[in-house]
Amino acid sequence: MKALIIETPKKQAETLQEVIRSIDNKTEIISSLSTAEEAILYFRTQPQPDLLFFEIDPIHQLSFQLFDHVEIACPVVFIIRPGQSLPDDQLPNCIDVLIKPLDPFHLRKCFQHYRELQEFFIKNHSSLFEYFNGKERIKSRILIRKGTEYQTFRISDVVYFFSDHKLVFLVDKENRKYLTTAGSLSELLNQLDRNIFCRANRKFIVNVDFIQVFSMVNSSRIRLKLSLPVNEPIFISRQNTSFFKQWIGENL
Repeated sequence: MKALIIETPKKQAETLQEVIRSIDNKTEIISSLSTAEEAILYFRTQPQPDLLFFEIDPIHQLSFQLFDHVEIACPVVFIIRPGQSLPDDQLPNCIDVLIKPLDPFHLRKCFQHYRELQEFFIKNHSSLFEYFNGKERIKSRILIRKGTEYQTFRISDVVYFFSDHKLVFLVDKENRKYLTTAGSLSELLNQLDRNIFCRANRKFIVNVDFIQVFSMVNSSRIRLKLSLPVNEPIFISRQNTSFFKQWIGENL
């Protein structure tokens, strides 16, 4: 199982890692994040973890703005401080709530609960379990809509996807635009090959095979030029810049 920790301050996250390893040494902590910016970047660019430990921390503003910016599909264990009240809103994807400092007994029960759910989904809903574990089959085709008709379209022929008024479109290598059936770019990104497609910003997902050149506008902003004209400039968002530099080097 791969777990992600979002907790502040960092020292407390390190303590949580130690407690988790003492309870279950088979659990891999893939990352420990302490700011909303780090968390948003992670979920926009990386596969979903199997389990997320999330501290409700309004003082450091790391509370629910994450769920407003990205789509999180994995189960979540929320962590609160003694005497801290839970928010009125429903806790997204919640399978447990733990109180700091974490008690090994309650943490062990939390893992047990997770594995019971895991066993249930494997037995009864294997496709949903695979989705929670980021193993959903990578799409090779996508549905596009032409008037009242639908047809499939090869993903490899897509130069870029973009969103407009909550609709997701694709543009092919002949510079033809089609309306897709995708619900959002975030949903679509989870079904694409991350070695080929990258989320440039909130509006665009681009295919590395059609990036002609890119240039540094300043120290924290990159502009892309694709192999066909685009109606507006495509900039790599500031929070994605460091990830893009690493991704483009590995995939060109």
